Amino acid sequence: MDFKFNFNTKHFILGLFSFGAVMLIGGILVLALGVPHAVGGFYKVMLGIIGVLMMLGGAVSVFLAVISRDTDPHFFRYSRQLGRNIPLEELTFDRINGCMTFFVQKLADSQERLWQGNVFADTPVEDFGTYEILRPVLAYKMLYDLAKTDRDETWELFNAADPALIDALTEALTNAGEDAMPRALQRAYNDAAGIHDIVWIRDFIMGNEKYIRRRMDSFVRSHDEYFY
Repeated sequence: MDFKFNFNTKHFILGLFSFGAVMLIGGILVLALGVPHAVGGFYKVMLGIIGVLMMLGGAVSVFLAVISRDTDPHFFRYSRQLGRNIPLEELTFDRINGCMTFFVQKLADSQERLWQGNVFADTPVEDFGTYEILRPVLAYKMLYDLAKTDRDETWELFNAADPALIDALTEALTNAGEDAMPRALQRAYNDAAGIHDIVWIRDFIMGNEKYIRRRMDSFVRSHDEYFY
């Protein structure tokens, strides 16, 4: 399966849901405020009919949006074997990590190439999905893979990275709600500049491997609706 976001369908479903919500609220307001203040029985009846039709139309639109929502392949929860999205409760970190491995392989043919240049700027915006939601996940993934590989050469990739890449990576983490980690990564990068000291960055990321894994998993789950 090609993990691309279906923007047209998602926008249609979002529009359908929004239209339904507006119609429901409008119908309620017509019945609650318009009918009681209408002058004459004819206008009361007409407003009542309009209010009921608005509510019915809104309810149908919301219902269609809800049942259509999970028919689109989800970036993390779609199972090619089952031909459908698995429930969020069945989503595991291994599955999330595997999907991100597939995504990373489309961006660069090796871990070394991934850390060269600025993958966050070089990748087309639409590849990051709705609201560029995959940027923080990619940042977590890049750090997690450094820890899993744990070789001197891979830690050197961090120290030798373009400053723009480190800025983009830490910005993505900040946008995900991180505070101390982006500042620590920037400090490690700045301190190691020119001296190729991998000790601090290795100890920091290895010491936070479980935290990075947990935060990556949590971010995906808490933003599940954006990964269609």
